[in-house]
Amino acid sequence: MKNPVLLLFLLLFSASISGQGIQGTILDSTNNKGIPFAFIHLMDINSGTVADEHGHFQLSSSLPFPINIKITALGFEGVILALDSTQMTEPLTIYLSPSHFELEEVNITVAAASNQKYQISNVESKTIEELSEVVSPNLSEAITNISGVYNNSTGNGIGKPVIRGLSGSRVITSLNGLRIENQQWGGDHGMGLSELGIAQIDVIKGPSSLLYGPDALGGVIHLSDEKYTSPGNFEANYASQFESNSLTFKNTIGIKTAIAKFRINAFAYYNTAADYQLPNGEYLVNSRWQEGAGKIALGYNRKNWVMNLRYNYNRSFIGLPGHTHDSIVDYSTFRSTQQQRAWILPLQQINSHFTLLENSFFLEKGVLKIATGFSTNHLQEFEEKVTIPGINNRLNTYSYHVKYNYKWNKNMHLISGIQGQNQMNNNLANADEILIPNAFILDNGIYSILNWNKNTWEIQAGVRYDYRILESTVSFNAVPPSAFNFQGVNFSAGAVKKSKIIVLRTNISSGFRPPNLSELMSYGVHHGTSRFEIGNINLKSEYATQADFSVEIAQEHLSIIANPFVNRISNFISISPSGTIQEGVPVYHYIQSPTAWLIGGDLGLHYHPHFLHQLHLESSLSYLEATDQNGTPLSLIPQARINTSAKLQFKSKQFVQLQNLSVQHLYFFAQRQTAAFETSSPAYQLLHIGGKLKFNFKQQLFLKFGIRNILNEKYIDHLSRLKGIQAEAPGRNFYLGLKWNFLQTKNLHEHESPIK
Repeated sequence: MKNPVLLLFLLLFSASISGQGIQGTILDSTNNKGIPFAFIHLMDINSGTVADEHGHFQLSSSLPFPINIKITALGFEGVILALDSTQMTEPLTIYLSPSHFELEEVNITVAAASNQKYQISNVESKTIEELSEVVSPNLSEAITNISGVYNNSTGNGIGKPVIRGLSGSRVITSLNGLRIENQQWGGDHGMGLSELGIAQIDVIKGPSSLLYGPDALGGVIHLSDEKYTSPGNFEANYASQFESNSLTFKNTIGIKTAIAKFRINAFAYYNTAADYQLPNGEYLVNSRWQEGAGKIALGYNRKNWVMNLRYNYNRSFIGLPGHTHDSIVDYSTFRSTQQQRAWILPLQQINSHFTLLENSFFLEKGVLKIATGFSTNHLQEFEEKVTIPGINNRLNTYSYHVKYNYKWNKNMHLISGIQGQNQMNNNLANADEILIPNAFILDNGIYSILNWNKNTWEIQAGVRYDYRILESTVSFNAVPPSAFNFQGVNFSAGAVKKSKIIVLRTNISSGFRPPNLSELMSYGVHHGTSRFEIGNINLKSEYATQADFSVEIAQEHLSIIANPFVNRISNFISISPSGTIQEGVPVYHYIQSPTAWLIGGDLGLHYHPHFLHQLHLESSLSYLEATDQNGTPLSLIPQARINTSAKLQFKSKQFVQLQNLSVQHLYFFAQRQTAAFETSSPAYQLLHIGGKLKFNFKQQLFLKFGIRNILNEKYIDHLSRLKGIQAEAPGRNFYLGLKWNFLQTKNLHEHESPIK
């Protein structure tokens, strides 16, 4: 056939499989008794149901095959089953093993659905609920509860995740598989997302270019939305939270419903915060911020086809504290005895739209997934006039990803795909200045990953080729329109060896990152960072190679994991002060070093004593050294950190039930290894406490409470962008939150299908 596109669609629609059902029983492997109210999650549809009090469940009618189902129950190790149509002739009997730990969650991860414990890549997964046991001011700060992850902050309103010492355009953020493009070249440009509707966060540490494309030298933060409700159900929730330090009010509402093959989730969110209070009782001027967001997801399935359409909108107004043009800076002008919420200049106004359409086709030998996305990010920075922005940029991104997961046999599967995006950066009219030129960027890549597993071994290897074109469409700073071409081949190979109590994992992977538009061609004042930035059109692509090893020992009541790594980056790009002043601010140039070395690791411990099952003790150490080829320290490398928490969980049938109580202690070691233009940072410690009450009404009601920075510690984190104005982080902060859950459901324990 001459038309390959027509051939593809004929293959897709000729592969229809008649709808079949799933039914079975979930049993405790130690006594063969049914596990009541276990959850059955249809991973490919992102929906599911609950077993009855005897562990029985039934799902019938039009389900796509092959399909992955995830079985979880409190106090048991979860499992994932990959089922095809030939296995549906008899009811399933599924055994779960008791577990004292909740560290080995079952997730969809980098390559395929499998137990997180046995993944090749170093992936750490947490639910939003786990990360919010002590409430954080923003999503980026909440993610720092994952070992090896830090936050490069500009007050509470702006946070950029740092993975193993790398951030900005070296870290990719993915929302349900859609790469988030929000002009992350700017040091003061945050994630651009809130925790609205997010259920789980997976952090992939180290070069991760095979599935995510170029730029992921530090790693990937993958955000997954909440699952749909079961058909026939209607769920609603409302949450409100208050924080005393910045007089923050946060309100969230969510609705979920499903009818037959259709599912819908909808969420809305609004947050407003005044200037935050410093430990000495004063307030940091213009640290105020406001954010609103909305999100909707539509799902549909029919026979061997599953479709999801997702849309997310974010709008924020963020004050920029510490801005001045004075040659001699008076730091007292950034502090006030009055707390304000009304807008003053300078500030950022950001509007973002993210749309993703996913189509999955379940064929006899595998699954074909086609995703197309569109996002637009409109950034305005106002410095002197509220009607005339200093910077006015709009970035439009169109993306696609076609991936086929082919099941070769029961031990081997192959994932192949093509992926790319095109972007247009435009400077809109009426801006005072232009920092980066109008430009067009085109990315295209092709990859394959082979997975093999048998008995106690799992091996993975893959390769990817990427090509990027970057063209400035107008002359800029006396430089005529320019075109840049970059290309790279990346690989990854690794193995996991597992035994009853020990899991060994080793992996070597590479990645490359072409210089971004700002690094190549910026020329002007970046108001958010208070510096005059000058790009370098001679920059080359960065190339990284990381060796990663981990050993995990998991016994009945104790789990220990050690994860050292070394990452070598050639052609390392950084920004450095020139020592001169232009337009009243310091001049910075982008430069390149032949080599950078990042060496470090994480050490984690989880103790769950037999004599007190309600108690969980967890502690992790994150450490990193980063130098260039001469042994000179790199800039903005996070402090070594010990994160320790003790959590008590309670069970009660009282009307008012204390569900959990958590105490968290963080110790940040002094950072003495600094770049020439940096100052060192002393050690500091933080103590937080949080808890949750449940009121046993017919519909669930929860009350969250706690205190951040109980000791009112006076500190400036080494990664804080406010360190230059000697602005401390927030002082003691009391918070109180209320959440109401409403559920209207059909009787799922009648043996009728909740999925039609």
